[in-house]
Amino acid sequence: MSKLRGYKESYVKFGFVNIGGKPQCTLCGEVLALSSMVPTKLTRHLRTKHPSYQDKDIEFFETKKRQLEFQKLDNPNKLASSADAIKASYMLSYHVAKQMKPHTICETLLMPCMKDVVGAVIGKEHVKKLDKIPCSNDTVARRIREMASDVQDQRLLINIQLKLPMEVNIHQAAEMLTGSWWNVKASTISNCWRKADYNDEVELDPELWNELTEKLPVDVAVTFEDYVDSDCAAATSAELTCEEIVSQVREQGCCSSDEDDTGDADSGTTEETISSSDVVVFFEKTRSYLRCCKDAPDDILRKVADVEACMHQRLLSTHQKITDFFKQ
Repeated sequence: MSKLRGYKESYVKFGFVNIGGKPQCTLCGEVLALSSMVPTKLTRHLRTKHPSYQDKDIEFFETKKRQLEFQKLDNPNKLASSADAIKASYMLSYHVAKQMKPHTICETLLMPCMKDVVGAVIGKEHVKKLDKIPCSNDTVARRIREMASDVQDQRLLINIQLKLPMEVNIHQAAEMLTGSWWNVKASTISNCWRKADYNDEVELDPELWNELTEKLPVDVAVTFEDYVDSDCAAATSAELTCEEIVSQVREQGCCSSDEDDTGDADSGTTEETISSSDVVVFFEKTRSYLRCCKDAPDDILRKVADVEACMHQRLLSTHQKITDFFKQ
């Protein structure tokens, strides 16, 4: 079993402290993943997110560390309570958006009602916990925008899988590419070119190699080049085309419907098949038409949204079959 990465006191010179076994930036308070508990990734965060502080000495970050500890941000009970309050805020915002009500209804109606109910049923000492739930007008509006953006991302993925026409925001796409670029190390790019026989040179980072040999059971006789080239002679399976994948998935899913197909053949009647792309386009046009109708009831829009959500769930279940195929 590989040794887990742990925090070292020397990491404070990169501006990070330990919180629950994970690195936390003393400048912005961001908590990184456990996989980022290495000097290269900590330095990259400091260089990209806080370039004006990358030349500060260790005494500066020691001061930031004491200030962060004074704020008691690493209290597990406080973090859990804050997470529950944020989750409740999203749940309230979701129901407000679903019922198409004003954003102020959380603060003016829902919160007073919840306090009265909690005080009468559970106890007045628990009413104060509800005050931690953010439910202002601006907060609810921001939560709804975030959830709507997530729905748009899911719809974009479905359109890509169904090969439907779509609109792409160039600015957001450029930001995503920039973020992906900063997460790629120079050594990774160099190794890709080298394994493609474009570059024979191997750039060895002694610090990274020493850290790897400490955390993994690597033999002393194994060199950096041997470790990188260990998978060059590995056996790989043949590549499957999209047509082969779809045909095999259909064969697995058609076993249970052979009898129904036989009955349809005996009757001599054929039904018109409607593709998933046709259904998605139909709902897009229906929703656009209802938005143009000023006298369309809100209940109709909600029913259309519910039917569309059911249809998307069926599409995702179909795509799951292809995912299960690769897991075999």
